[in-house]
Amino acid sequence: DRLAPGRAMAVKYLARSDAGSVTKELIDLCWTRAGQEGSGDLARRAACDELAKRETGASDVLEALRARESLLEGTERPPVGALAQAAVSMGLNEAGPLLINHLESPHTPASDLVQIFLALQSLHYRSAVPQLERFLRLHHAEPQGSELAPALQGALLALGALQGTKVRATVADIFNDTLTLAAVRQTAKE
Repeated sequence: DRLAPGRAMAVKYLARSDAGSVTKELIDLCWTRAGQEGSGDLARRAACDELAKRETGASDVLEALRARESLLEGTERPPVGALAQAAVSMGLNEAGPLLINHLESPHTPASDLVQIFLALQSLHYRSAVPQLERFLRLHHAEPQGSELAPALQGALLALGALQGTKVRATVADIFNDTLTLAAVRQTAKE
């Protein structure tokens, strides 16, 4: 555990290199089991933070996003949030369909959904609008304190940015539903 800060610093120094192969290394380090306690967690978080900022290694990011189809039940999931941010940094429009796959997967952690919505919005991936609307209609009435609340707000913001007035009916339905979380209702109002 005493080496944990040193490992995290080593990851940050590794990320300074523009070599595309570094992206693969950061993906591997970030991919370690999320929630791992101890010294490995600091290095994993540093790798995920640095991966999100990468501007090289696009093929490795796309390959990691594609890995969802080949994963067996109970195996570790890719760090979708960091990969989504990296796709934005790299301008990877072809990541859009892969991000939709993760959005629709029940195995994607709720914390990664916000990053997926931000990436879809930043990449101007308008083909995601039906999935965004479906996500909102399906989950907008989550109970108070739900971990999906930030994701719902992110989905509303992405939907508005991608389609504007064309989705007014969906946003109005979510705003008018009395079961909608207060924070989500406020975002819909805005």
